[in-house]
Amino acid sequence: WRDWSSDVCSSDLHHQQHSPVHVATHSVNLAGDSSLARLARAEDLLANSFHHQAVDRLAPGLKAVGWTMDGTIEAFEGSDWPCIGVQWHPELLEDATSDALFSWLVTHARNLRHARG
Repeated sequence: WRDWSSDVCSSDLHHQQHSPVHVATHSVNLAGDSSLARLARAEDLLANSFHHQAVDRLAPGLKAVGWTMDGTIEAFEGSDWPCIGVQWHPELLEDATSDALFSWLVTHARNLRHARG
């Protein structure tokens, strides 16, 4: 992970927004072939942002699928298993993509539960 409070950051993008938490303030570009892009029905979206840490390197089995214009990883997915991680707070946003993301989570959790019996 990277910590903006201790790392030198040359970005003009502010990852700690001053707007209310329910307001999406910056763009995230998505990999077109990602599950997140399919959920968003787009290759970019707006997200809220109030974090001082970010992913630096992903673990094996994870791949980056969303980035801000300064190259910060904002979203990742499992390469071989259903996993989506985001650096913003969709639980505070009221938009179709956030709703789709939570529906995806509930569906996959339910499917896993039924598969285990």
